[in-house]
Amino acid sequence: MQMMKRVRPIVGVLRASLPSLLSVIESLGGFVAANAIVLLALAFIVTLGKSAPAVDSLPATARITFEVAERLGTLVVTLWMVWRGLFLFFAFGDHHDTRAWDLAIGIVQRVVLFVASLLAIRYFGSVIADTVAYMLANPGTSVATLLGIAVIAASYFLVPKVQSREVVGVAYRATGVAVAGRRMPRLAEDIRRTATHEAGHALLYAALPSLPDGFKVKVLESVAPSDEYRGFVRVDKFPSAATEGFLRWCMYLDLAGMAAELLACGDRADGARGDMSRWIAVARAYLLAGLGELFYADSGTPEHVAHNRLVLNTLRAEHEEALFEFFDANLDLLRELRDRLLEARELGADEVAPYLARVTFTSTVRRLRAEEV
Repeated sequence: MQMMKRVRPIVGVLRASLPSLLSVIESLGGFVAANAIVLLALAFIVTLGKSAPAVDSLPATARITFEVAERLGTLVVTLWMVWRGLFLFFAFGDHHDTRAWDLAIGIVQRVVLFVASLLAIRYFGSVIADTVAYMLANPGTSVATLLGIAVIAASYFLVPKVQSREVVGVAYRATGVAVAGRRMPRLAEDIRRTATHEAGHALLYAALPSLPDGFKVKVLESVAPSDEYRGFVRVDKFPSAATEGFLRWCMYLDLAGMAAELLACGDRADGARGDMSRWIAVARAYLLAGLGELFYADSGTPEHVAHNRLVLNTLRAEHEEALFEFFDANLDLLRELRDRLLEARELGADEVAPYLARVTFTSTVRRLRAEEV
């Protein structure tokens, strides 16, 4: 009896912590599934890195192969890092999924695979040299071999690609093992809230002279733990003007989803964290450009911090008031677009354009002139 009394609290703790433990296992499984090749390459580096022959000891053909791969690979990885870094820096105002964390992961993945490739050349240097020598001595056989490889590669690339999450989902259904790629269906009321949020964003695009290429609005019926969004409005290339009117419109756009939720649903959920991050970034750029209240670039003193906080909060309150007025004038239209999105789950520019043409503008949320965008 005493033993049972001691065991019961432990069992209770284990039961309470089981969902969290499963979530950790699920996330870990998804990470391993998504990065299997990188993890294998890392294991290859750790296991065989010290035993690989030195570059100077390689046959001439393998040594040249190593040197060319090292220089070309370094150039490619560096250019990728610079390009993605610049994109991340300048794309602060759009709705792309690019994040600093994604950039860091991408850098690690490429560096690991690059180092593993160089190590493979060192480890199999003699095989590379013998293969090149054989190909030079037997050109007919070499051409036939290359053609065979080309046929296999072509057949592979012609096969429709299956997304990794679908593969993981099949594995889950077949084995019952929980992985991070498992998609969970969402409740109808949650999907309805997301549709309201994204319809709010979409209606703000009526202020632009024309819809950007690739415009689409989508709401997700199911989500995985790795998903960052439950819905989105996306374009191929977001405008990048720095006029006062355009920057103000960007800030309205970032807050539009929350404002639409509050007006149509009566409250707000937690689906606007990315929106608020973008609003703060644009608001700082707007204020530092002298387009609003005084804002200190160097907020090192408590007085400057308090002043900047007050300015940002005041600006946000002004924008929310402007959006409440806008959505109050377009509430029926907002609900129509939301219901259409709930029905279709995804809408393109041609399907959304008729709704945008019926938008009623206000004194604060107005149509932008072509020269402002």
